[in-house]
Amino acid sequence: MKTVTPNTVLDYYDGVQIFTASDAIGGQYIGTMIGTEGDHGRYLITGVSPAHLHLFRCGEMDLRALLLASPIYERFITVASGEFSDPLSLTALEEPLEQSSLLPAEGFFLEEEPVQDPLVSKARLQNNLVLEIITTPPESFAGHRMRANVLGNLILCIQKLVRHAHRAESGSTRRASRNIRSIPNAHLMDVTVPAAAGSYRIVMEPANPPDMFGYSEMSKAMERIDRVFASGSDPATARQNLEEHKGHLAGSYIQLLRLLADSKTGLRYRWATADSVQIRNAGVTRTQASQLADVLETALSLSTEAVTLRGRLEQANEWQRTWGIEDDAGNRHQGTASDPAELAGFTIGAFYEFMCFESVDIDATGKERRTLTLQNSKPLLHSDS
Repeated sequence: MKTVTPNTVLDYYDGVQIFTASDAIGGQYIGTMIGTEGDHGRYLITGVSPAHLHLFRCGEMDLRALLLASPIYERFITVASGEFSDPLSLTALEEPLEQSSLLPAEGFFLEEEPVQDPLVSKARLQNNLVLEIITTPPESFAGHRMRANVLGNLILCIQKLVRHAHRAESGSTRRASRNIRSIPNAHLMDVTVPAAAGSYRIVMEPANPPDMFGYSEMSKAMERIDRVFASGSDPATARQNLEEHKGHLAGSYIQLLRLLADSKTGLRYRWATADSVQIRNAGVTRTQASQLADVLETALSLSTEAVTLRGRLEQANEWQRTWGIEDDAGNRHQGTASDPAELAGFTIGAFYEFMCFESVDIDATGKERRTLTLQNSKPLLHSDS
């Protein structure tokens, strides 16, 4: 008996109305609700070619035409009685689909009008957020080329920006007591097109796919990045406007600006999700990047976050300006002091509260380097820690 496994919900109203599925060898199918049996949905399952599925998801083919384009030997009936992702056992449709009452009326599209922008079409086809980076370094004027170190650092800077936007958005969501999914490494992006022909374009997608309803937390992170770029290209006001995003997010933005300034290039980005009607975009010119980096780099409070540590002092070296503290959870933290006097008079083994500035950098492997700089401290009783 033939079976398929559902993988993506395309239409939902009081239950799953339309979904995609695949068989054991990668064949694609589409399921359409045609009724119920008891509390379970009854579906028409038909084979579908990637090209036709793409047209349907982009709003360029209606559902009736999609079903009729299926091979006559790839038309089935099933009842979904378990979880959405459970395999479905199929029964061959006994009557010709063209003569049955199972076909929908003409004119049912996922979108009211065809999608025009190719990026939106790609997002719908991938059922994922798609991010496109466009840059024009000087070497690209002599051909389709880009310095390897600039390309590598650009991707790391974009990943760092997305990481901290995702963290900021997740923290904001939790504070508002809204429920979010907890996915390990949910901020990670995959490069799917490292260098598209034409302009120098890099295409990225979230490493983790969206849920079965097409929702991705990454879209909220990208909306926050839009607001960061919208903080202004005027150096006179950008610092004040960026206050809303101060901390590691602003720091990663400033680091990206410095990379663009040093490599003498500007940057634009475009992104869309599977349910986008149009693309969203923002960016900076080469001149803007240089001016903004020069001004914003001087604002230490923008690019660092305040961190308070409470625990037992393990080491303090005035000469090297280094210190180490272990918190009650057993985590060890090491850092520096901008003023050696901050470390004078400490007692090893005693308990302290350290008020620090934290900055984060990323090495060539993508690993974060965390730097803590002591600003103030006070002794604690053990019971206070």
